[in-house]
Amino acid sequence: MGFSYSLLSNIATAGLNLIHTYIPARDLQEFYLLPEYFIEFWSYWLKWTDEHIEEIRNSIPFNFEQDWSLMKSNGLDGYLFLFNSYYKQVNRKILFDGKLNLKYPQEKGYWLLKEIYPQEKFILFIKYNQTNEFLLDGQSVTVYQLNFISTIDQPILVGISGQAFLTNKNILIINGVYGEAGTQTNNSIFIILPNEQLILNVLLNGIEKKFQQNTNIITLIDHLLFPGLYLPRSAEILNNTIIVSD
Repeated sequence: MGFSYSLLSNIATAGLNLIHTYIPARDLQEFYLLPEYFIEFWSYWLKWTDEHIEEIRNSIPFNFEQDWSLMKSNGLDGYLFLFNSYYKQVNRKILFDGKLNLKYPQEKGYWLLKEIYPQEKFILFIKYNQTNEFLLDGQSVTVYQLNFISTIDQPILVGISGQAFLTNKNILIINGVYGEAGTQTNNSIFIILPNEQLILNVLLNGIEKKFQQNTNIITLIDHLLFPGLYLPRSAEILNNTIIVSD
């Protein structure tokens, strides 16, 4: 299932006794020939373990599939490591409750779930005792960060990859938005503003978009379509016939 799966599953499950011995090089000379992005990925996650000792100390498996929750002691901030060892995509339902070492928030704010690997984007709002469904690629690990935010000093884009910022003329700019070719967004896209500033126009990748505003929440009305040919992520062979599926 690859080096990334091996490394991240080791980090999630080993606790403070992390020993990572799988080095994909037979000798020092071969190690120096590894791609730079590979070394950066490896170094980043090993450094991540040094910076998140509290979460690792509280790590627990929370379902039959052996997904892992790594939460801070406050029960509001932390990480989820979701694993799919099967070669096909699967839908995983997760109830956000005490079994994940979560606690009900005692103050007003926004509880956000952010995917940090393999992509980096805010996915959705989270509520305690709410069930959410996740589509996991075959033979993959996906890492999410749970973050409770009580104050906001800049716009936060929820539901898609990209960056949002305000101009001085009440215009909301959303840049760098992308998605998988041949697909469309199924969930609503929100932008949380720092205050209740009136927005007159929303530009997404330079194109004007319809929107609704409710206090400091901007919601895009239309789904986003990403042009191109959709390439399925899994296939199986049955009776010498290739069956393509999601």
